[in-house]
Amino acid sequence: MGNVLDPVDAAVGLFDKGFDLRGLVVPRRDGAAGAVGGGADDGVEPTAPGADAIAAFERAFAGLGPTIDLVQSHDGTAGDLAAAIREPGFGDPAAMTPRQAAVAAALVLFDAPKGFQAETLAEAWIAARGVPFAAVAAVELAGFAVWRLQKGQPVPALRRTDSHQANPQGRFAIAARVRRHLAVAPDAGYAAALADVDALRTPTLTQNTAICFLFPERTARFDQQMPMMRRHGNNERSGLGAWFLLGAVTTGDQALELAEWAGSDNLRQCPAATATVFATVGTDLVPALVSWAERHWDADARARIQRLLVGLDTDEALRALLGMLQHRGTGAVLLEAAARYPERGVRLLAEEMPQAPAARAAVERLLRMHVTGYPNVARAVLPELGSAAGARLGKLLDAVEQVPLAEPETLPELLVSPPWEHERKTVKATLSADDPLVAALPKTMPELPVWAEPSSLPQLLLAGRGRALPPEAVRNFALMLAISAPDTPYPGLATMGELCDARSLTEFCWALFENWQTADYPSKRSFPFTALRWFGDDDTVRRLSPLIRAWPGEGGHARAVTGLDVLAAIGGDTALIHLYGISQKVKFKGLKQAAQRRIAATAEELRLTREQLGDRLVPSLGLDDAGALELDYGPRRFSVFFDEQLKPGVRDESGKQLKALPKPGAKDDPELAPAAYQRFSGLKKDVRTLASDQIARLELAMVARRRWAKPEFEDYLVGHPLLRHLVRRLVWADFQADDSKVRTAFRVAEDLTYADVDDEPFSLPDDAVVGLAHPLDVAEDLPRWSEIFADYEILQPFQQLGRAVFALTPEEAEAQMLKRFEGLRTPGGKVLGLERRGWTRSAPADAGSQGYMLRALPGGLTVVIDLDPGFNAGWAGDAGDQLFREIWIGRAEHGHTGYWRHQGQGVPFSVLDPVTASEILRDLTEVTSA
Repeated sequence: MGNVLDPVDAAVGLFDKGFDLRGLVVPRRDGAAGAVGGGADDGVEPTAPGADAIAAFERAFAGLGPTIDLVQSHDGTAGDLAAAIREPGFGDPAAMTPRQAAVAAALVLFDAPKGFQAETLAEAWIAARGVPFAAVAAVELAGFAVWRLQKGQPVPALRRTDSHQANPQGRFAIAARVRRHLAVAPDAGYAAALADVDALRTPTLTQNTAICFLFPERTARFDQQMPMMRRHGNNERSGLGAWFLLGAVTTGDQALELAEWAGSDNLRQCPAATATVFATVGTDLVPALVSWAERHWDADARARIQRLLVGLDTDEALRALLGMLQHRGTGAVLLEAAARYPERGVRLLAEEMPQAPAARAAVERLLRMHVTGYPNVARAVLPELGSAAGARLGKLLDAVEQVPLAEPETLPELLVSPPWEHERKTVKATLSADDPLVAALPKTMPELPVWAEPSSLPQLLLAGRGRALPPEAVRNFALMLAISAPDTPYPGLATMGELCDARSLTEFCWALFENWQTADYPSKRSFPFTALRWFGDDDTVRRLSPLIRAWPGEGGHARAVTGLDVLAAIGGDTALIHLYGISQKVKFKGLKQAAQRRIAATAEELRLTREQLGDRLVPSLGLDDAGALELDYGPRRFSVFFDEQLKPGVRDESGKQLKALPKPGAKDDPELAPAAYQRFSGLKKDVRTLASDQIARLELAMVARRRWAKPEFEDYLVGHPLLRHLVRRLVWADFQADDSKVRTAFRVAEDLTYADVDDEPFSLPDDAVVGLAHPLDVAEDLPRWSEIFADYEILQPFQQLGRAVFALTPEEAEAQMLKRFEGLRTPGGKVLGLERRGWTRSAPADAGSQGYMLRALPGGLTVVIDLDPGFNAGWAGDAGDQLFREIWIGRAEHGHTGYWRHQGQGVPFSVLDPVTASEILRDLTEVTSA
């Protein structure tokens, strides 16, 4: 058994706080549960039966006449049990057999007067006949009970079948009282009781569990009983038999074996059995508790079991919680465990480094929260850690600011003595009724969860960063956030915005959000998410956006949609850029559509198309008018460049390209150099998000034949500091007004002038209709363009000049069905990849089925691929191979509730222009290729 200070205290979270769990422990003769056994001369006096126990039984039994008659008349009553009622001596404590005593007890438990204590029956047996008799009677009572076979039935029966669910609390209490006497009985009495019980003929499964419970020190009985329970006791996984076995456990291995058979609900249903197993097994219970927790699908029930690990003073308990971080709610429980044993929490959290990114991020958040709350403990533990864990912990300790606290008299009354600390009547009597700080208070102030307490959060600095808010003031701020709604922030928050340092306020709210994240986003305590609306900044947007993109895949669609509102509320170009990016490229259709609705509303407000709004939302990222960025280290300077994928790199002052930006050194300016280094780090993060989206947007613009007027082209593409690095790597064209032919193809030179295929200067006319040239648009000049780009060593961001082109055969052009790909089978993941090329899945039909891939065409036409088996909207990523059944061109009215019809539509493939036909054939060829 592992070391444990108070194992029973670990189980208190399952029950009402008024329970005295220590008093519920049922002692054992071997002393394993806290009692000392071995006979009368061991210094422990046997518990004396109550003097009036026999009289109490007789009074209860005297009123059972009508019940006894009903039980005997019921055809469900077992014949041998009914016979025991009719035999001489029934009801006489001095004359009854153990079976008769048990039958009488079953009747009393069924019809006992209010307030009758079941233990009285055990005391009466012992007072009248001794402990051996009581032991046999308790075992007999485990085999049958009196109850109504159907709800509402007036007539009760006395039977064995399913008896483990009838009056189990009373029968367990009787057996527990008998075991208390056995624990301190003289050796001779104990031996007699054991012999009498062994002499019972063919005890039932539940009766055998009662024997295990009464004589737990005979551990072989438990080991023999469990295989029988697994073979024959499926109906008894909960109830009396399971409780007896729980109270009979001696070792951790036995507990684990029981946990793999019996349900964890038994722990809550029988507090005495739970208290006993904790007191007996202690920290060796960890594997059993893990087994119970892992088998729970309900997060709240699983968390209740996990909390049993919190009070176990052993590394294994905390490691077990770390191993369950994939389950919702585990983070909050693990934080409780770390707080109970702070040194262990620091050590194990610092040493833990899971491979899975989500688990690793969760551990890092937990460690940050714990170190923030216990910095002195962390400093004491630091020398004991290995190099990797020490470095991780040291970095966090360096970030824990220890700024002196502001004096309470220097703070606003709102933070020192807020309105909610007074009686509401007093407040209204002393303050104006229209005081917004009073009027906005709820009827009842909420309680802050542990993860929102100041001890788990960084210091909140006042303006000037020279003083920090004291913990109580921080707590009052958290309460203001907790009573705020997204559209009605508590008025006092405006004061906080003026009082505190903006960066510290933002970091504080992000840390609060991370704590909420670690607690698995409790929806009723979502105020940290709401707080980001008011105190988030561009960096908050960058941190939040990847989470929003991932949440739908974790069952958090509603949270992700709320996240879109948070981005919109934060506002600014960065938030709008990320919102637009989600609307264009995210794998979860519902989230993408929600973002598109928000972008469409913004575009409508500005009287722009979504594509035009997209042009205007590309950030400059601080680049100068020449599309460059200088990084000033003081004595050193570096310039930023971008490759064909917009990946930023740096050159030194001599023009030499460097592998990476050097870290600031001792000779660099102490202010300029760190700021420049941080500036480049932020640039890389922003470009990483933007690059693939912008490249994909331009490629789709070429495929979809998008056109720009000259002013838009020059303002938002050529003139854009970032996009010009892509624009210069592509071939553009000025198209005729009817879009039928290219007037002139051109490229944008490094100095932003235009040059034609002869590399001669070209002036773009004012009425130009500009678009990206498809290889079919410049087919005759394609070799010359390829040569120019090769001469200038210009790499393209996507395949343009080297793009494969395809054409319909004459027969395919006249046909209404594209037969070329029919019957081909391809992996579902490759088919889903078409969504990156502008295709979409059909609307969910019955049971979420999505049986088609669709490609919108001008004029209300749609290319339709009929798939077998198709996808399911809920788990499309798990789909297997897809069979291409048929491909045709349909009209919008031919789609109906997720289904598409094609017979007799009369839309030949000749309606496609050559570029669109080529791109559709290219998509289908690539997706069906081996």
